[in-house]
Amino acid sequence: MAVGGFDERMGYGSEDHEFGYRLVSAGIRARHIRYSAVCLHLDHAHGYVDPRQIADNANILQQTVSQRLRTTDFGLKGASQE
Repeated sequence: MAVGGFDERMGYGSEDHEFGYRLVSAGIRARHIRYSAVCLHLDHAHGYVDPRQIADNANILQQTVSQRLRTTDFGLKGASQE
């Protein structure tokens, strides 16, 4: 809630990375749990990938990282005001 959730402008690709960068900027300590947690990911085709959306996502991610943003105005409504 403190970082506003996922940025709703982002479609497929890097939305989890952008969210993670905001969490770290907000002071949340990351934990690496690879090989330590149960996880399931179904392999599937990516026919819905839009090159323009990927470019837009990259721009949003770059802005988040370079400006060390902690919240988004395009996520959970009212979350960034807390």
